[in-house]
Amino acid sequence: ILQVGESRRSGVAFSRDRDFFPVALEAGESYTMRIEGEASGAGTLRCGRVALRAPAGDIVAEADAGRCLSSTDAEFTYVPSETGSFVVEATRGEEARTARGTYRVSVVPEPGFAIMLTSGLLTVAGLARRRAMR
Repeated sequence: ILQVGESRRSGVAFSRDRDFFPVALEAGESYTMRIEGEASGAGTLRCGRVALRAPAGDIVAEADAGRCLSSTDAEFTYVPSETGSFVVEATRGEEARTARGTYRVSVVPEPGFAIMLTSGLLTVAGLARRRAMR
C-alpha cells in the first residue's frame, strides 16, 4: 500500500512490466501522482507512465512521458469525485518500447489545487491535470 505523501521505488524489467500500488484517496482533495526516473535522478528509467485506476478499475487519469526522445518524468494532479481505494499504475512510456530501468512513484497531496479549482461558481470533481517534466 502506498500512503499519500510517501514514495516507492521499483523498476521496469521488460516491455509489459507494470507495478500496481493501492492508495486511499478522499473525494474533493487533490493529489499529484508522479513517476520519476533518469530526468530527476530518482532512478534509471528514461521515460515513464503513471496512471490512476478508480475503485471500479477504470483508468481515470494518466501522464505519459511520450516517445522518450529525451529523459522525461511524468505527473498529473487529480481531484477524485469519490472516496475509496484507488490504484496507481507505473510502467514505461507507451511509445518507449525498449525502455527499462528503475523509478520512484509518489502520491503527494496538493491542497491548493482543489481550492483553486473549486472556488467561485465552478465546482470540479474528477478533474485531472497532466504534465510531462524534463
